[in-house]
Amino acid sequence: MMIRIVKMTFEPEHIGRFQELFVGWQPLIRSFPGCRHLEMLHDVDDPRVFFTYSRWDGSKDLEAYQVSDVFAGGVARGENFLRRTCGGLDSGP
Repeated sequence: MMIRIVKMTFEPEHIGRFQELFVGWQPLIRSFPGCRHLEMLHDVDDPRVFFTYSRWDGSKDLEAYQVSDVFAGGVARGENFLRRTCGGLDSGP
C-alpha cells in the first residue's frame, strides 16, 4: 500500500473554488483502480492550507492515475487553473 499526501496553500479568496472543484474530482479519483481512500483535510492553524490524503494499492496504480484521462482531463487542468488564479498554489510534497 502507498500513501500520498499533497499540501496546498491558497489565497483566502480562492478557497471556496478549490472546495467546489474537489467535490467534483473526489468521485472520479475514488473510483480509479487502485485508489482505496481519498479525503481532504484542512489545517486547524492556517485556514489557507489543505491536504489531500489518499491510499493506493501501489505506486503503479498512482502512476496510472497520474497519466490517465481522469487526471489530465480534469484534476490536472483544475490544478493548473488554481496555480494561475490562486496566487501561488503550493502543492509541495
